[in-house]
Amino acid sequence: MNKTAYTVYVESAEDKNAAAVFIKMMKLRYGAHVSYGGADADITVRRAASLDPESYGIECSAGKAVVTGADAGGVTYGLMELVRDFDLNKTQNISGGPAFPFRGVHLYMPGKDGIEDFKRLIEALAYMKYNTIILETGGGMEYKKHPEINIGWERFCKTMDAFPNGPVTFQSTDAYSKDSTHTELGGGSFILQDTVRALVGYARSLGIKIIPELQMLSHAYYMLASHPELAERAEDHYPDTVCPSDEAAYKLYFELAEEVLDVFEPYLVSIGHDEIYALGCCEKCADKQGYELLAYEVNRLHDFYKSKNEKEPKVEAGT
Repeated sequence: MNKTAYTVYVESAEDKNAAAVFIKMMKLRYGAHVSYGGADADITVRRAASLDPESYGIECSAGKAVVTGADAGGVTYGLMELVRDFDLNKTQNISGGPAFPFRGVHLYMPGKDGIEDFKRLIEALAYMKYNTIILETGGGMEYKKHPEINIGWERFCKTMDAFPNGPVTFQSTDAYSKDSTHTELGGGSFILQDTVRALVGYARSLGIKIIPELQMLSHAYYMLASHPELAERAEDHYPDTVCPSDEAAYKLYFELAEEVLDVFEPYLVSIGHDEIYALGCCEKCADKQGYELLAYEVNRLHDFYKSKNEKEPKVEAGT
C-alpha cells in the first residue's frame, strides 16, 4: 500500500451499505482512509447482470480498481476480497463466486440493547461470505395482534433466569424432559417490528437473506407462557409443546406467522421442530401415533405457508 487515502465511487445506490462496510474494513485492517469520490475515483463499484448470482470480478491496474458484482452479494464479496489483498498497483484480474449456494448460521433475535452489535455481526458474516441467517424469532419480535405473547415471553424469561444457576437448573429438575429455554432470545424481551424490518433490509443489502424461525410444535414456550390451555400436557406448569390437534393453537400460530411474513418477506421459513418430547399425551391426541401427529401438524403448516405464496414454499424443520 503506497498511500493511506483512497476514494470509492459507487454506481448504484443499492450498494452504498456494501461500500460503507468496505470503508470500515479498510480502516480496521490498514488504517487507510477511504472516502466517496466521483467517476475518477481509485475504486469503482458496479453491477453486471451477466455474471452468475453472487459472483464478482476485480480488475486492478495503474493504481485503480473496478469491482463488479452480479448482485448485492457479489458486490459485497468482491469488495471484501479486495480488502483481503489490497494492492491497486498490481495488475490483476480476479473472479470468484460461492462454492455452495447455502452458507448460513443460526442466531437468536437480538435484544433491544444489541441492535448495533447485531449489525456488526451481519457485516462480519458478509466479510466471511455467508449468505443466510436463520433467525429464531419466537417471542422476540413485537406482535401487534397478540401483545400477550410478548408479555408472556418476558415473564417466562424472568422466571427461568431467576432459577439457581438459571434455566439449566430448571431443565434438569423439572418433572418432564424439557426443551432448551433460549431465554437469550430477544435479550429476554422483544424488539419492535420496524427494528426487525430494518435489520432484514440491512442484511439483504449485503447479500444476506434472513430466514425467520417460528416454531410451533416444540420450543413453544413463547406461545404457551400466555396460552397454557394450548399445551399438550395440561399438568405442566411450564409447557413447551403445543397440542397438534388443537385448532385454537393453529389459529394463534397462523396469526403470529402473518406478522412474521409481513416483516421478513422471506423466501423460506424454518419451523424448527427439534426436541419434541411430548406427543400423544392429551385426550385429543391419545388415540394417535406420534408420527401421525407430527405429519398432520407439519402438513398444516406447509399448507398455510403455501397459501401465502404462489410458488411452492420452502418450509424447513430443524434437526
